[in-house]
Amino acid sequence: MSLEILIIRLSALGDVVHTLPVAAAIKRYVPDAKVTWLVQSLAAPLLKDNPAVDNLVIFPGKSVLPGSVASPPVVNSIFKRCLGFLRRLNARQDARLADGSSPTLAHSNSLSSLKLMHQFWQEFKSRKYDIAIDAQGLLKSGFLCWLSGAKKRIGFANTREWADKFLTHPVDVGDYFGHDIHIIDLNLKLIIKLFDVLGSNVPTTWLNAQFPLPAVPEDTKERVQSWLTTSGQPKERLNIILIPGTTWDTKIWPLEQWEELGRLLLENNNCQLIVCGGKAEITTNKKLEKHLLASGRQNIINLTGKTNLLDLIALFEQAQIVIGADSGPMHLACAVGKSKVIGIYGATPWKRNGPYGKNGHAIALNLDCQPCFEKKCPLHTLACLKDLSAEKVEQEINAFVYK
Repeated sequence: MSLEILIIRLSALGDVVHTLPVAAAIKRYVPDAKVTWLVQSLAAPLLKDNPAVDNLVIFPGKSVLPGSVASPPVVNSIFKRCLGFLRRLNARQDARLADGSSPTLAHSNSLSSLKLMHQFWQEFKSRKYDIAIDAQGLLKSGFLCWLSGAKKRIGFANTREWADKFLTHPVDVGDYFGHDIHIIDLNLKLIIKLFDVLGSNVPTTWLNAQFPLPAVPEDTKERVQSWLTTSGQPKERLNIILIPGTTWDTKIWPLEQWEELGRLLLENNNCQLIVCGGKAEITTNKKLEKHLLASGRQNIINLTGKTNLLDLIALFEQAQIVIGADSGPMHLACAVGKSKVIGIYGATPWKRNGPYGKNGHAIALNLDCQPCFEKKCPLHTLACLKDLSAEKVEQEINAFVYK
């Protein structure tokens, strides 16, 4: 009978990318194992039809978890009562529909949330997990690890919110939040513990980070290729991708610096610039596009808000250079492995969370206050980003790319 292994890494996109080597190592060294991954919907396309993932369970969010966790027996009781209530509510709703009456909008929304919870719970518990791996280290992930029913539960020791209290095999990596060891290398230590639990004799020196990704359909490749050729640029031009946006204010390099960097790249390279981002970056990236077009250059393609994850994979396969803030798409570019990837860093630790591998390079001023790992600048200056000039970034890019 196959070993059933559950990986819990719910979000965000970059963190899910950083956990892919865990699934890859399982499939490489325990090929008969069945891997289930519990994840939130945003990163799910990265795991769907992924060769390292056999089963995907979508976690719908905090609504399926109780507001507070007193103790595992109490939590289990709460879930059983919720499911019982849901069954009774469904029966009442079916009776109303049979009578021809319509539910109110509020009632429908409540019913929908409860059905979502029930659907998730049934799917999550449909498999009998032998081992669960919590790669997130938060209360919700530790709690879900315990709820999985796996008798052996692996995760990091000394994480936040006492998440390790739900584990049977905590992995002590020293300071989990230290700045000097990359998170991918920390994640691989979970595999070393898994080997230990399984009694495997696989040498840990064999471990390296691999990033299994879903295959990109041909129509997606063709669509991306059409985007890159609409400007009529010669094929020999470099494709340089800019990803200016991300979530925290302390990770976002000012727009003026992006504009200046774009101008320098266009002046000093035979290239076309492709600007990427999500819907939240449409306005800012449009300003960047307009500024660069105003400089007289036409070799700019703005794909902000137009790409999904499979589009990005296809796009990164066609790029020679990717430059971005500390963001999920930037880390996805590293996983694709076709480009030189440069990250521009402010508050986050570049040795721990920087572009991974020999094709990755992080640029930071390395001020005394860096990295602070804060979403808002404690000094109210954002000097780590505002004082980082476009000229310095371009110099480092050239030194890294053309070395």
